[in-house]
Amino acid sequence: MSRERKIFKGNLVRGVNIPNIGFENFRVSSSGFDNLSRRLDIIKNFAVDQGERIAIEEGKEYAAENPISIQQYLDANPKEREKLVKGDKITSYGRAIRAAQISMLSTNIAIDADKKMQDFKIVAVSSDM
Repeated sequence: MSRERKIFKGNLVRGVNIPNIGFENFRVSSSGFDNLSRRLDIIKNFAVDQGERIAIEEGKEYAAENPISIQQYLDANPKEREKLVKGDKITSYGRAIRAAQISMLSTNIAIDADKKMQDFKIVAVSSDM
């Protein structure tokens, strides 16, 4: 005779309860490092801003000490004109030099042109009389 097969009713294997682990110590450490990172970013941004301001002021001083004369500019060909204007288009220092030299040159050209127009006007008015 054959034996009867035993039937297992289940419920023998139950789910394992995993305790809720919040890793609070790591969250506290992480928030501390986030706070430190924000403070370091503030310090870095302040230092970069101050360095940029100093570079701009030094660039303006350099441009004031080394102006481009109108005659130099008019005598130069286009390639030489580009070389006359110092500085570069990348750094704050270089941009400040370029902007200041170009501004001073254009102001001087405008003043010179206005003076010449006034001289022409005086000559024209005096010759009519």
